[in-house]
Amino acid sequence: MKRDISTLSNGNFDAVIIGGGIHGAVIAYELAVAGYKTAIIDKNDFTAATSANSLKIIHGGIRYLQDFDIQRMRESIYSRSYFLTKAPHLVKTLPCIMSVQKHSSIKPFMYRVALVLNDVVSWDRNQGVTKDKMIPRSQFLETSKVAKLLPKIDANNISGAIFWHDAVALDSERLVLYFIQKAVSNGAVAANYVKAQEINTPQNRVRGITARCQFSGKTFDILTKMVINCTGPWLFDFLHLHPSGRQSKPNYALALNLVVEPLLSDSYAVGIEGQGGYRKDGSLMKKEKRLFFFMPWHGKTMIGTYYRKYHGNVSDFSIGRDDINAFVSNIHDVYPSANITAQKICFYHAGLVPIRQIDDRSNSSFTLKKHTKIIDHERKGGPKGIISIDSTKYTTAAVTAKKLLKYLSKKNKHIAPSGMKGVPTETRYSASNKAIDLLNHLPLKMDEIRRFIRQEMAFTLSDVIFRRTNLGALENLSDNLLQSLAQSMGQELGWNETKIVHEVEAVKQYFLPLKVLRETHDDSGKKNG
Repeated sequence: MKRDISTLSNGNFDAVIIGGGIHGAVIAYELAVAGYKTAIIDKNDFTAATSANSLKIIHGGIRYLQDFDIQRMRESIYSRSYFLTKAPHLVKTLPCIMSVQKHSSIKPFMYRVALVLNDVVSWDRNQGVTKDKMIPRSQFLETSKVAKLLPKIDANNISGAIFWHDAVALDSERLVLYFIQKAVSNGAVAANYVKAQEINTPQNRVRGITARCQFSGKTFDILTKMVINCTGPWLFDFLHLHPSGRQSKPNYALALNLVVEPLLSDSYAVGIEGQGGYRKDGSLMKKEKRLFFFMPWHGKTMIGTYYRKYHGNVSDFSIGRDDINAFVSNIHDVYPSANITAQKICFYHAGLVPIRQIDDRSNSSFTLKKHTKIIDHERKGGPKGIISIDSTKYTTAAVTAKKLLKYLSKKNKHIAPSGMKGVPTETRYSASNKAIDLLNHLPLKMDEIRRFIRQEMAFTLSDVIFRRTNLGALENLSDNLLQSLAQSMGQELGWNETKIVHEVEAVKQYFLPLKVLRETHDDSGKKNG
């Protein structure tokens, strides 16, 4: 998979997808397989934004039972099975436990009924799934069993626990890249660091886009019959590329997950109820608390998710120590013995998620949007051929792609697939698609770095540290290691010393909130001492 701008500028596509996150990647793959001549571009690296910052759980929607939202459950179940079958080397089953508090208004027998209903609704959850990836039936665990599985939980305050299985992406960034690779192996064209600047719509019909290479600054046209907007939080900005696309600015919440030193369990994802940061509406049950998940992840624990209303420009998104401190405080409220200190926080994942504002005066009075929308702008008076994906969940990218294909099959013939002659098969692509776990494999070998650059479009040190490997999850990357990796990439890409320094500083900048947090806590400790 090589970045070739001339292939984009000389091509004539059925669809150009803008945005290389999970929705763009899966849609590109499904369109390519269906015979659409497809291209996918991103103004930065693939999966460099929201899709890299999920909790990694690909869930089957068991919690939607409390809303009796069977449609969302079925969509989640379909998507979970999709990822388990399409990428079994990157997705595995995940046993999950959520304790039931003794003072809960929901009694154990109600949970037992809900678990039976969950199994009934997910009756086809294992269709096409290999035996080692199958999702077993859910069950209710007695207190004595919970105490054995989770000895760190205070069994005196619980009346049992629900136990079920979901799935987890071993490497959510590489999962996105894998689907882009599969799209390319089916005839699609992919290029990162290409920014869409304008949608060209003569006679009120899409004919192409004007794009810009982020490295050379060169602008060029890409001919296409259809543009699919998968830009996530940048959806509003993208729509301004065409006058007819302007609409009211959406609201977003910051979503934050922390990676910390081992807690609770190295075998199970554990759900604990706590205070929450947002409230839901439309439920059958009153829910004033939310669920924090403690998930085993590469020898550590990922905890999520903390939310607060985001007020800034999406392109200026960042987090600070106040967000991390607030989240840690929430965690201690529900699990005091966690004793999370600044030194125990190894990494963080943060992104923006769409919300519906309830009270503009409050940072916590909002609800997360429930459903991904497929928006055909022709129906809103815009030109033919512009479609936006107003996405919500990482999990449901698969069902969104399925819905889009179904919609396009019914649409006017001017966007029907042209068919790609001589399309290479999926097996032609030979580069490694395994989750790159390098926690015990340092430093990288030069041939690995060359492969990332030559076959996976890695052009910055951040591309390698955060998205081609999980080296970033270590957090304790030394300056010497970063310098060594940057110099190795520089040999291949022709970087001078100034560029090498810039690349190292860009990686270190990502860890700045944790560095400031630690320094603040260290100073506080010295004063108290």
